[in-house]
Amino acid sequence: MGGLWNVETRAFPPTGGDKSGLGLVIWDLLVMICLAICTVVCIWGRHRLWGTLRLLHVAIALLSVWFFLHCLDLFIHQFRAPVRYSYIIAPAIFDIFRFLSDVLIIPGFWLALQRYQRPDVPQFPVIEEDKDALVMCTLVWILGIYQIGLNFSFSFAWLGFADLAAIDRIAKSRSAFHVAFAALYFFVTIFVVVTSLEHGIRKRRAVALVVLPKSTLDSLEDSRYLMNTALIALLFRSFCELVIVGQIDRSPENLVQVYVARDVCYGLFSAAMSYFVLAATPMKWHKKEDPWEADKMENERLKQIARNEAVATCLAVEAAMVKWVPELESIFLDKIAEATRDGSTTGPPIGVIMDGLGDKVEHDFANRHQSGLVGAVKMATDATPPESDFDMRLKDAKLEYIELLRARYKDWDPIFKWGENSSVNTS
Repeated sequence: MGGLWNVETRAFPPTGGDKSGLGLVIWDLLVMICLAICTVVCIWGRHRLWGTLRLLHVAIALLSVWFFLHCLDLFIHQFRAPVRYSYIIAPAIFDIFRFLSDVLIIPGFWLALQRYQRPDVPQFPVIEEDKDALVMCTLVWILGIYQIGLNFSFSFAWLGFADLAAIDRIAKSRSAFHVAFAALYFFVTIFVVVTSLEHGIRKRRAVALVVLPKSTLDSLEDSRYLMNTALIALLFRSFCELVIVGQIDRSPENLVQVYVARDVCYGLFSAAMSYFVLAATPMKWHKKEDPWEADKMENERLKQIARNEAVATCLAVEAAMVKWVPELESIFLDKIAEATRDGSTTGPPIGVIMDGLGDKVEHDFANRHQSGLVGAVKMATDATPPESDFDMRLKDAKLEYIELLRARYKDWDPIFKWGENSSVNTS
């Protein structure tokens, strides 16, 4: 046989053709409209500083697409529209959108909640404390992809008119993976909820530097609470999904009621979740200042001040070195005169003189560090005051210049006077 691909048939109503089937279509249609409105408003009106919520909004958009396709499928079945038998592949294709929505919502919520803790969040959680969430999301992806593959395998087995035993094995595997996916999804959602409630908003030191009105901080708190409420709605949805999926194989006589309950619970909590996500999303027409943005601007301002101070310090050090180099030549000649008794004795090696110059720089710096205002601060606080950046850089520049001279003149030998050891060549 060529299979059942082109066999003409009619779709079977999901509830046997009674009015409850039409009510289910209307219910899913209302949920789809709610999700579509929330998606459009979130994506179009989201504040530019809250791009981290983009992944969550995309997940809700995919969910609204699935509800639209699911409503279309229910409508075809409710009114027994003529179709080919190959139409049984359509639900497997439609479920891809639901699968993508389910697996993207978890990291979407994770990034959204991290947004209330840190201003700079990567596009996917990869920091140290997020490794557990990353592993769990990966497992959800693996189980979900395998589940989608089993859905297609089941449909192809029917269309190919395969052996009934093979179809039965695929059906049992598909049911087992549905339960495993629902269970893992539920526990991952619990992990995200517990983590969010445990940490809350992390108080960052930089925020304290920014003077913000209390209403702004309260707005951020309210947004976080609404996002947590949306996450709790997702938790209830995943719990209902776990319970209902577990009943599909246990209650075959009530299969229609089980699928109706699944649609109602999934749609109810999906609509609630999307509404709270919409309420928690800061919109571009809100004029309240974002604390994290204010914090970022303050940090940039402080960094710019530090850069300006560093440039000013470097220029001051260069100016001081220009004045000090001639003084160093004078000091060097004085050291030579002192060591040779005004040229009457043999001079010491260059290294010895350079050591003396380096010691003098260190000594002058220590005296300057302990004197004047710095010394007064030390006596008042009974603690060693911090060394100024200018003094430290100037000291390092002087020592580097002395080392440069040491390397330049390291091969110079002293000129021995008459009667002293003259076995060393002079230059």
